[in-house]
Amino acid sequence: RRLAVSLNRAGMGKTSAAVNLAAGLALAGARVLLVDADPQGQAASYLGVEPKGGLGELITGALPPEEALVKARDNLWLLAGGKGLAGLQDSIGDRAGGGRQVVAEALAPREQEFAYVLVDTSPDWDPLTISVLSYVRELLIPVSLEVMSVQGFGEFLQQLEALGRSGKDLRLGYI
Repeated sequence: RRLAVSLNRAGMGKTSAAVNLAAGLALAGARVLLVDADPQGQAASYLGVEPKGGLGELITGALPPEEALVKARDNLWLLAGGKGLAGLQDSIGDRAGGGRQVVAEALAPREQEFAYVLVDTSPDWDPLTISVLSYVRELLIPVSLEVMSVQGFGEFLQQLEALGRSGKDLRLGYI
């Protein structure tokens, strides 16, 4: 299963939800890949690991998958976010199709090793987030009952609709 934890607002608990869901699934015995697609790269800190690189380096080819993926716990691997993603935004957007397949192309060679691929997105609506949303099949959207969170949720749904990803191949099942 391929899931993203996403919302276009900062501070809504996306990383906390993604890390805790990944850790829980791993504790239950599932093999999990947690992908941090946020330039802040906080998932590594949550898990107490210091990777050489991560998703940015995998996409650019600076690191092969076996070096970019870090085992964080039993059954849990991390593909870290961080500074390596910051410079990718322009180059992803310049690719054919707006770079929608960049994440799928980067993860495809290894995704069959995992029962779950969970992706923590940045709060920005940028080419990398669009590529993540083009890759995943399910969405988990953390929404607190506060005005800004609910407003962000409404805006996110509008952007998702404009992207054309609200069809049958993307399940908005967890809010």
